Amino acid sequence: MRTRGLVELYGRDQITALHYLGRHARSWSRDQPDRAAELFFLAADAATHAGRLPEARRSARQIREFPGFDRYGQWLLEALDLHEIDAGPWEVFDAAPTAIRESAAHRWVLPMMLNRFCRDPWAAHEFGLAAHEQLRTTGMLAISAIALPWLVELECRLGRWDDAAAHAAEGVDLARDTRQRPREADFHAQLALLAAWRGDTAEARARAEQALQLAVPLHNNLAAAQATWAHQRWLRAMPSRRATGSPPC
Repeated sequence: MRTRGLVELYGRDQITALHYLGRHARSWSRDQPDRAAELFFLAADAATHAGRLPEARRSARQIREFPGFDRYGQWLLEALDLHEIDAGPWEVFDAAPTAIRESAAHRWVLPMMLNRFCRDPWAAHEFGLAAHEQLRTTGMLAISAIALPWLVELECRLGRWDDAAAHAAEGVDLARDTRQRPREADFHAQLALLAAWRGDTAEARARAEQALQLAVPLHNNLAAAQATWAHQRWLRAMPSRRATGSPPC
């Protein structure tokens, strides 16, 4: 069940991933709480992408009950509710329970996940760059593709649009090379949003269509929602373009 959940999360259907990861995490809760906590984090990620936030919050509350994971579970709950957490990324990194400290991947990825909305986004951005470099130089390219969407999101919030676009484009290549179609949809959707914000309606439409083709059958509803917003922005721009005789794309 664990392997099936991971395969679904990174390469296939997000709702199916949520089912298998949550089920397996619950079965390990009593005898292997550290491993159960890890799977509940992954289940929360699947639930977020599937647009099932109540289930993501339920996973966070489960994590909070495991010894040593109480702060991490609370931080995840606050991040899911779009609240600033009371710790910077390096504090989260240093506060990692033993099980997370022993995972080179999760020790870097989780602080990025938890610092989506934080008291110091510039510090989170610097951490994200360090995490991306660490994962990339140690050959963990598949994990880097998982972490990059949060870095792109931070750069968008900070107005670093060129950096965000460069990292999202890099993410498309990484996700494609590692066959992570749900993450590829994430990056196309982010590029569609960036293009829409910049007024590049042709690029917004093209990227949105690519994102939707990937996201919809995989139930990556987060990417689908972002792509739909970008596509609708392109559609709203069409009447004015027709009025001037300009092509719609």
